[in-house]
Formats: sequence, structure tokens, C-alpha cells
Amino acid sequence: MAEGLRNQQIAATLFISVETVRTHAKAMMRKLGAQGRTDAVARGFRLRILSPENFPAPAVLPATRRARQGLADQR
Repeated sequence: MAEGLRNQQIAATLFISVETVRTHAKAMMRKLGAQGRTDAVARGFRLRILSPENFPAPAVLPATRRARQGLADQR
């Protein structure tokens, strides 16, 4: 989750079902008192359950068409 993977990607990586990923994600969010996946990851970092050193720098994603249009509108 902290790496931005979708449930399907996590399931394939761990050789488990998508439903198992959902079950564990819900349990983590409940235990952390998180409202969603992003909130769970943020709380994990704040509580030092997760450490920035364990995660590679995020890849730069290509701009979406909407973002490129917004940039063009600002010019």
C-alpha cells in the first residue's frame, strides 16, 4: 500500500487473493483508526511503523492530459 500498489498488484506479488489483500488492508486501517489507504500510510509513517528509508523515491509519473491542459490554460 505504501508503494502505491493496487490490491491486484499486491495480491499477484504475494501470491494471495485480492479478497485477502482487502481483508488485511481493512484490518490495518481499522487498527490505525484510518479513514482510507492514504490515511493508513500517513499514520504508519507518523507512528514510525513505516520508515522512509525502506521505500524508494517515487517515480515521476507522466502528466495526465487534464494536467497538461491545465498548464496550457495558465500560460
